[in-house]
Amino acid sequence: MAIAFRAAARAEVTSSSITITKPTGTVDDDAMVAQIYIETSNNPPTGLSAPSGWVLKQSGLASTSFWFGVYRKVASGEGANYQWSWTGNIYATGIIGSWSGCDTTEPVDTSAFGTSASGSTITYPAVTTSVANTVIVACGASFAGASSAPSTFSTANQPTYSGAMYY
Repeated sequence: MAIAFRAAARAEVTSSSITITKPTGTVDDDAMVAQIYIETSNNPPTGLSAPSGWVLKQSGLASTSFWFGVYRKVASGEGANYQWSWTGNIYATGIIGSWSGCDTTEPVDTSAFGTSASGSTITYPAVTTSVANTVIVACGASFAGASSAPSTFSTANQPTYSGAMYY
């Protein structure tokens, strides 16, 4: 089965938690990738807690003032939304994208983390996949407004500020 993008969902808060709705049409065995962006200088954010079943694949401080984490999960009969929490009333955004046709044992083959961003231009690091039938997902965040998709990528979710997901 070919890998196919299903949908994405996004949330934005100033709070001690963020709840993101499961993307529309997501069914059991779909692979989900979540990007969480929290304005903090702590790595990881103080008191950070992810929803059950979500595996942290890559994280770090993308500047001196925001933390960025990428998680993965295979859908399996859970509820309609997912909540990450931390200590303090902080600005955060999150995006979840879902794909069908992925490996359900380990849907994320490899990951890379880049920290260079200038304005709304995000420089994505190169990745080399090690398995066939792979889709590359790029997650990014910008303080300066909407970023642009890397060439040859489609947009899964593009808000006007801080956080984008491309495939």
